[in-house]
Amino acid sequence: MEERRWKEVREIIRRVARRKSSREVFGDGDIAEVYYWSVVHDRPQGWATFRESWPIHLRRGRRLPSQATLSRRIATPRVIQLFSHIEAEAFRVEPPLLRPLVHYLDGKPLTISRISKDRQSGCGWGASGMAKGYKIHVLLGENRSITSWRLAPLSTSEKIMARRMIKTVRLQGYVVADGNYDDRHLHEQCVAQGDLQLVAPRAKRGAGLGHRPKNQGRLRSIHLLEVSRSGFGRELLKARNDIERWFGWLVSHGGGLVSLPPWVRTYRRVQRWVSAKLVLMNLKYARVTPTYVAT
Repeated sequence: MEERRWKEVREIIRRVARRKSSREVFGDGDIAEVYYWSVVHDRPQGWATFRESWPIHLRRGRRLPSQATLSRRIATPRVIQLFSHIEAEAFRVEPPLLRPLVHYLDGKPLTISRISKDRQSGCGWGASGMAKGYKIHVLLGENRSITSWRLAPLSTSEKIMARRMIKTVRLQGYVVADGNYDDRHLHEQCVAQGDLQLVAPRAKRGAGLGHRPKNQGRLRSIHLLEVSRSGFGRELLKARNDIERWFGWLVSHGGGLVSLPPWVRTYRRVQRWVSAKLVLMNLKYARVTPTYVAT
């Protein structure tokens, strides 16, 4: 299973990586392939530089970089850009007409030990109280395609990261989130997009509107969830549970993003590791066709 998923990523790498020059022993694609081999097996990147870590049919005729070479090359701007191209290729929805009209917003904490020396992490609310680590913020399409995602310290507000994601992508339709995202600035950001409506419940459902002016996006969200008799807004909010199931799939299969391993610390390494995991996850689940059962 791991080898099949790695081969899918290898096809993308060889399609988007630049051609290796005659002066290079290892091209950028070679470095990316070795790194993804370690990620798909949940091992440190140095583990993939040993020939014993590869099956015979894959290591035959393959030169592997040393651990020092891999660590040096993987942090170069060209390889970093290659990882971005791999991610964009894996997340691309084809044809563009199939881009979803409903998206879901949510985040998942990636906790580390409280005595960790990682100064780029932050302290915030985790699954069972205060914790230390990072959080991935995901804008997920209803077809389980990843439209955008961000990594931030656990102390960073979900509302701030949501505004950054929505600002950098062009969306139409609805963005559905839980009550943590019911924010005036986020509603204004969605209104500024033109054809985008944020649907997020208020903390006190049925309460008055107060004396302060409300923007049109927030008023429409309140109308959909609390006033309208069509039930459309409530069905959208119910469908938001799909992103909860998606996070469950992310952590419940071999090679998934169960937790941050001890060798993945500091923002740069965590971002690279999470990106690789999301690429592998998306290749496995994004093209799943939903089925419906008549009742």
